[in-house]
Amino acid sequence: MKQFLTILILAIGMETFSQEISFSAGSNNTEFTIDDNDSFKANGIGSHFAIEYAMPIFFNLERVSYSLGMNLNEYNAMTGDLNNLYEWQTTHLGLKNGLNVRFVDLFDIVSFNGSASLNLSHILNGYQKINTQVFDISNHPEFRGLTLWSELGVSAKFDFNEDVKLSVGYSVSEDYSFTSTRDAVFYDGTTDENVKMKNCRFTLSLIYLLND
Repeated sequence: MKQFLTILILAIGMETFSQEISFSAGSNNTEFTIDDNDSFKANGIGSHFAIEYAMPIFFNLERVSYSLGMNLNEYNAMTGDLNNLYEWQTTHLGLKNGLNVRFVDLFDIVSFNGSASLNLSHILNGYQKINTQVFDISNHPEFRGLTLWSELGVSAKFDFNEDVKLSVGYSVSEDYSFTSTRDAVFYDGTTDENVKMKNCRFTLSLIYLLND
């Protein structure tokens, strides 16, 4: 009986406080870096799409919410000189868990928010191009597997009406190899170790309130 009452109270609480679903599109600016190799600089632009669900963590404190979502990201980069061209084009599917905090509300029109999240990502397809040679890296041991991204972001939400919001956001993230062995890329005729990917993202989101 106690367990039933607990579940009932939680269900009522979820119906009482705002839940949100958002659809996002944006642009990734990705940078490849290599430890102890200052001459290596590679960056590029890719697309970002996501769908997320968010709900308050504490029923009496709607400023703090938990979000869960799926995303599709392109992490691309290019570098080279007069003699050689190196290019990476990759597409990743991710599962994102995050915490969101609403810091400031202005005139019931706009709110400023911060977020911290972890995104578990898996490569769907990708290739590396060296001059005129193209290599499929989607199943390569250095790229396949799971990668964990840590992400920090800020956003501004604009209220159009009681049910719809528009959000403009910016975030920075960095990847950490999880089950993947993606620690190296071929560059300048050799295999360079300790490759890291960093990403900056601008996002535009349409948010629907499910039970406001």
